This record gives sequence, C-alpha cells and structure tokens, in this order.
Amino acid sequence: MCEDGNYQDLTGQTSSNCPPGFTSEDGMTNCIPCGKDKYWVNATTCEDCPAGSKTDVKNGVPDIQGCKGALGVDFSVNTDNIEEGVAKVAKGILEHGVTSFCPTIVTSSESTYKQEKKGAHDVNLIQTFDNGMADLTKIYGEDLTNVAIVTLAPELAKSGEVIKELVERGIKVSVGV
Repeated sequence: MCEDGNYQDLTGQTSSNCPPGFTSEDGMTNCIPCGKDKYWVNATTCEDCPAGSKTDVKNGVPDIQGCKGALGVDFSVNTDNIEEGVAKVAKGILEHGVTSFCPTIVTSSESTYKQEKKGAHDVNLIQTFDNGMADLTKIYGEDLTNVAIVTLAPELAKSGEVIKELVERGIKVSVGV
C-alpha cells in the first residue's frame, strides 16, 4: 500500500505520485482531484480550507475525454433531455475540482447514433472505414458541427483518410485503446 498522495500502478508493484491538486486518500486507488473548498498540502493530502476561505475555480482540472456521465446521468443512455443532464453533471463535478469537460459516449447501435446525441463501446458495434469518411457520415450524419472529439482505431484500413478529413473539419482525433 502506498502512502497518501501516491497511488499503486496497474501492476500493484510500485507507487506513483499524484499530480498537484490530486490525492489518493487510501494509497491504492487512482488519484482524485481535491474537492470543493479543499487544497493540496505537502504533495500528499487534500485538507479543508481555513474558515472563511474557498478554493479558486481557476485552479481546477479539465476532463477533455472520459466523462461519460455522473450523478445518475449516462450520456450514452439518457438522451431525452441531454442539455439538462450535461448541466447537472457540470454543476456536480465542479464540486470535485473539475472545471470543464467534454461529454463522451460509448459505441452503440446505428439507431442510437442517429438520435440527437451521437455515440454510446460494444465491440460488436464498432465501425470500420471500408468506405472511408462515407462510413463515418453514414453513422453520424453529414453535419459534424457539434462533434468535438472522435476516438478511433488508427490501425483500421482507411483510417488515415478519415483522420485527415476530421482534422480538416476542426475535429480532434483521439486514439482508442
């Protein structure tokens, strides 16, 4: 077991330091941000702010990919009122030091993608690029203006041309693992 402020790597053999503003309170789990009205002390633990003081939001942590939901909201499932769900998550995760995020979803059926929100990762539903960008727009639609990040497998045939097209459209491409 690692001391506070560190966490065990995936092998459980070594301890790693948590980055500034994060802690692992039990020494075994991954680092988490210091919560609302807490601050990072001596590279080890998060402590309550002194009476009358608060944490500064500008020192928060962004989550650019990986927030698939929180607080009972699943961005891949709860599609009836996505705006309400995103607002609820945004407010809730702020209390844990996350100041900005990009909602993400896991792979699902074509009918799910065609809803107002795109996405949802069942291995049987992962798409290929046999027809290049045409396969991607078949799923997501021609208008990709609301798409910020696409995670894909670069080893797939024709992924290079798809990546190039996405980048030309201003969409960030993330390598899936």
